[in-house]
Amino acid sequence: MFKKLKPVLIAIIFLSSIIAILYGLVINNLELTKKNVPISALGAVVELCVLLFVLLLFYIITKRKRLALILTTLSYLIFISVTVTKIMILGTPFFPNDLFLVGDLVRTWHVFIMFVPFIIAVVLILYFVVAYEVKNTQADSFNRFISLTVALFLIFYCFKVENETIRLFLRDHNIFHKVNMSHTNRSLSVGLLSSFFQSSFFTGKPPSPENYSKTHIASLIKQYNLSGSTDVRPKDAVDNVIVLMVESFTDPIDLGWQFSEQILPNYRNMSHKQLAGTSISPVYGGKSINAEFEIMTGMTNMFTPIESTPYQEFIDAEIPSLAREFNRNGFTSNAIQMMEFSGFGYEKIYAHLGVNNKIGIPPSNPEYEKDPSGKSVSSHVVAKEMLELIREQDKSFIFAFPNSSHSPWKITDYQDKSLNLLNHDLNASTKNTLLAYTHAINHIDDMFGILIDELNHSNEKTLILIVGDHQPSLKFYNVGNKQTQDQLEDDFINLIKSSYSTPFLMWSNFKQYNTPKLNISMNLLPALISNEAGIKTRGFIKFISVLYEKFDVISRVYQLKNKPYTNQLSDEESKLIADYEMLQYDVLFGQQYLSELID
Repeated sequence: MFKKLKPVLIAIIFLSSIIAILYGLVINNLELTKKNVPISALGAVVELCVLLFVLLLFYIITKRKRLALILTTLSYLIFISVTVTKIMILGTPFFPNDLFLVGDLVRTWHVFIMFVPFIIAVVLILYFVVAYEVKNTQADSFNRFISLTVALFLIFYCFKVENETIRLFLRDHNIFHKVNMSHTNRSLSVGLLSSFFQSSFFTGKPPSPENYSKTHIASLIKQYNLSGSTDVRPKDAVDNVIVLMVESFTDPIDLGWQFSEQILPNYRNMSHKQLAGTSISPVYGGKSINAEFEIMTGMTNMFTPIESTPYQEFIDAEIPSLAREFNRNGFTSNAIQMMEFSGFGYEKIYAHLGVNNKIGIPPSNPEYEKDPSGKSVSSHVVAKEMLELIREQDKSFIFAFPNSSHSPWKITDYQDKSLNLLNHDLNASTKNTLLAYTHAINHIDDMFGILIDELNHSNEKTLILIVGDHQPSLKFYNVGNKQTQDQLEDDFINLIKSSYSTPFLMWSNFKQYNTPKLNISMNLLPALISNEAGIKTRGFIKFISVLYEKFDVISRVYQLKNKPYTNQLSDEESKLIADYEMLQYDVLFGQQYLSELID
């Protein structure tokens, strides 16, 4: 009996040791979070059980105990490496929904190429391990593999689809991920692999809100007057609106960096005279597509599956958007991306958003000037493209995503070495990375200068909104206000303030703003844009303006007008959030009664 159980006991002891070493000696020393979050006893047990399940699968396929254990260990180490890397770069663990991005990554070759060496290394390691262990391939290995794959698919389908009651019960009782929480902290607590396993089975399309029906949506339309007005746009409306969502954009001074000269002279000069403040992004370090989703639709990632990309996964028909509202007010809507539209599915996305004119400016095209690093199209090209659209079109709404400030940031890409970082407590490697990043955003600032110099002399009323999509993925970026952060009473609110805040600026060539700095979440920016532009809105976008009358921030935390952050809402405020969730569900996952009833 013991002889039969010996391999199992060895596997349990070996895998338990791997878990203990990884979580006890490696992961906690990487400072992935502000405070060390040890794995719980239950989390370690679940992590071990998942690994034993993986071991069993490999054994069924290979019929070799040692090979199965080696493959399980290698797979686990690769998974942990990928997850830890994602936490360090993007501030969130690896989730099943990230797999949806693989296809777009491959189609967008200039991005995918960076990952090719890692993929080749993994394939070579697996090949040599298998070649060493399996000298004579068994004829039925392939058949076992196919049979097992089919069986696992059926199990997964039954578990995920047929057991909806179990999934909802676990979600309702907060056993799995919640919205208002740090996903990194929770994943470290329950185990990174355990968290991934849970998310594979227990996240998905959100359940229908209680009382969801066509009648209920009709009552919300009436309550909030979402049918709006069919009048043409008012005479005092602007002529042009530009929304610039800038890759990894932030103001280094706000983060405590000190330099020998001004990094963002145009931006800072404008911010003293115009409407400026802080925008709360739904993402950190990456997944810009989710930030764009919020600003273009007014929807929130708070009501979508964890780490999903709603733009790509859920939009398969016409939906409300800023572009569609500007179209109704006589504007021509334009979207500019620094890539081919086949990458990341933007061609389909912008068609569903109602964008009239889609412009892709890929870096592979030799006709376009490159930025100083040579990895992207110059922001000067973007500025000229937007100015040309304004000259050609009667009324223009332009959404543009200049990304010459995209990582990686290498100081060797920039010839100008006059810029100097004055923070003396940073090592040379850190300083060089920060300097390279500041060179990149300084190039973006040149674009602001080109636009303002031209539009300041125009007779057409123009608004420009400048906002960062997320903070740069620089773990060491915040060097100036650690003491203030430590004094904050709420760690989660501290996380939002320190990692999810990006600067925004509303510039106008026909008026100046004398208002205090604003704080606003990205999903409420459509209300600010449409209000300042003076356009008539209806439907979902109009409801965002209703929300903006009460809230400054609706994200993983709430902020009522001129109040501190909170997660405690009154019954009236909670009802407004529930109506927001109901309408977003209808638009994104439901029967789209809202569009049907107001059209």
